[in-house]
Amino acid sequence: MIDLLIFTGVPLDDNATLYRSGFLAKKLQEEGYSVKVASVDKNFKKIETRLVENLPVKFLGQAHYYSQNKFSDRQKLGMKRVIFENMRTCWRFIKLVRQEKPERVLVVTTMPISLMIGFASKLLGCDTFLDIEDYAQGQMEASGYNQSLVKIYDFVEKLFLPLFNKVCVCSHFLQEKYPGSMIIPNMIDIDFWAGPKKKKSQIINLVFVGQMGPYHGQREVLESLAPVLKRNQNLKLIFVGGGEYLNKLKIKNEKLKMKKQVIFTGQVAQEKVREILAASDIGILPLWDKPVHKARHPLKLIEYLAAGLVVVANAVGEARLIIKERENGLLLPAGDLTGLGQTIEKIINDPQKMNNISAKAIETASQFSTEEIMPKWQYFLQIK
Repeated sequence: MIDLLIFTGVPLDDNATLYRSGFLAKKLQEEGYSVKVASVDKNFKKIETRLVENLPVKFLGQAHYYSQNKFSDRQKLGMKRVIFENMRTCWRFIKLVRQEKPERVLVVTTMPISLMIGFASKLLGCDTFLDIEDYAQGQMEASGYNQSLVKIYDFVEKLFLPLFNKVCVCSHFLQEKYPGSMIIPNMIDIDFWAGPKKKKSQIINLVFVGQMGPYHGQREVLESLAPVLKRNQNLKLIFVGGGEYLNKLKIKNEKLKMKKQVIFTGQVAQEKVREILAASDIGILPLWDKPVHKARHPLKLIEYLAAGLVVVANAVGEARLIIKERENGLLLPAGDLTGLGQTIEKIINDPQKMNNISAKAIETASQFSTEEIMPKWQYFLQIK
């Protein structure tokens, strides 16, 4: 018998899921709990166990989305195939539960497969918990799903939610959407992200960490900062991450003729991201005034803070609550990047203010350390 089985309804190698659920699993294991992790997969071939950031994960089925868009390298399937694949994944999960006999099951996301897994878990007599770390309806709307599908999904979600013993969320916006839920913010390894620091340089690095997608804002950031980069040759802009919009962004940058000042790293490991943040000065976080961004507790925001970067973010969702203007970061109006360049030009000409903000940022990040957040998880999961 194991203490906890975690199932993620999106692939665990997606950054947001990996660094919430995966990190939680590792920390619980370090504290002596028996924890296993199962997930759907991007490129499903067969049931297999793989190491993801040194965490053994059992991949049980196909991750997919039934929409007009193709996400990452996931397959676009017809509705009949979607239903079949979900049922097959659910059956494999049932066999895994019978084998491992977990006391508790933590289901992550409200994707249809997650709701089905939650239902199966309850039928098997497990205490079943739900972690909502994103707003699925908001993602669907932002990605161009048919509104009828969004409404159907909302109805199904409301039908299944009462099955769970307890529900936790990562943001205040989600807590309003799911009354009775408990807020558990994202946590990070503060010591990992806090160092080692960069050497002094005349170059000022601006960094944007995140998936290159339709509603993440990289194109708007590039367009907004183009005049600033051309006026300030000591500035460099670094985009860290892969995704479907990466090539489009590279083409856009070529047209702007800024290949020397704009760097695209593609998808890189955590250690490389840390190295880049340690060599950077300003972290950029564009957020639209829409549910898809209001719902999030951005991991990159905490990582920027822990690395001592001067964060420039839009006043949306959790960023609006965490960042205090010109104290531990800089805030732009919700969804408006027109002032991004002016804000950055102003702050880079005030190095003392940058140092003060950096020190306060590191102090703010400590609120999201494992020491602060792990007791919340233990209370929620009733394992302490």
